[in-house]
Amino acid sequence: MGKAGKPGKPKQQHKVKVLHPNSRKAAKVTGTCMRKQRIQRAHTETALKQTLLLDKLQWFKDNRDESKDSYTKTDMVELVKRYIHRFDDELEQIEIIHGMKSRKNRQHAAREDVIRMTMKREEQAFNTSGIEMPDLCDAKNLELFLKWDGTSKHAHLIKMRLVKLSDSSLSSKQVGKHKGAKDEDKRRKEEEDKGRQGDEDASDVQSDDEDNAIDENERTDSMDVDMTPDS
Repeated sequence: MGKAGKPGKPKQQHKVKVLHPNSRKAAKVTGTCMRKQRIQRAHTETALKQTLLLDKLQWFKDNRDESKDSYTKTDMVELVKRYIHRFDDELEQIEIIHGMKSRKNRQHAAREDVIRMTMKREEQAFNTSGIEMPDLCDAKNLELFLKWDGTSKHAHLIKMRLVKLSDSSLSSKQVGKHKGAKDEDKRRKEEEDKGRQGDEDASDVQSDDEDNAIDENERTDSMDVDMTPDS
């Protein structure tokens, strides 16, 4: 019969050392964590921008006029107008869902709000600084864009440019027409004011003539009374 072994000594547990919040080591650990967070956030933002760029390039490639071999600034302006309203069909479907009597809650509210905010921001940019799109006026860039395979590998080779509403020759004509209409309205208003002033002057003259006639009648009546013999 073997001897019973001696009970072993209990293993000592290592105590976790708590760092002082103001210590150099704690500051180093905190700085390392913040750096990792910044790097992760930068990677996320870069990936999001890349995705948005690829979606934009793909939209312009799918919705361009295939019969055109070259583009003018006016053509690019019209293409950007269509790009801004690319969500119209989706908004129409959401409106149909909201119009159903059986739908009490406002479904797809978040999606609708995001779409409307995006459209408003793009319209403001289009009317001021411009919206970035592939430079289709450049023949070499257009050829490169048409050969693009839809991936991010060669997307950075496509030259982009800002397009705004004032780039269109049609918009300048409309602005000139609008200015001419304003001048016509101003001229018409001045003529109406002159006519109104003339009517007021004529009314004043007529009033003066009537006052003079009344004074003359009163003077005549007074003379008749004076010339009447006393009885």
